[in-house]
Amino acid sequence: QKAIYSQGSAAAVFATGRSQIQCLQHLTRSGSPVDWKNVTGFHLDEYLGIVAEHPASFHQYLKTHLTSKVALKRFYAIAGDAP
Repeated sequence: QKAIYSQGSAAAVFATGRSQIQCLQHLTRSGSPVDWKNVTGFHLDEYLGIVAEHPASFHQYLKTHLTSKVALKRFYAIAGDAP
């Protein structure tokens, strides 16, 4: 929020895994002070050769725990199935 207040926007890199679930729940909860419309998000990593819709993909994880819950300004995901 401090970056948004001082610069008008913020960028965040989102990791995945069990250890991140509680953090993402906290950030996306109702009444969160994060002004998501001014946040550009980046996907940290992905399995090579996996499609975004695969249940084990990190893209799917972030969709479930983040991008389906808040409206980010932009979100850049890694395409695990890209050549």
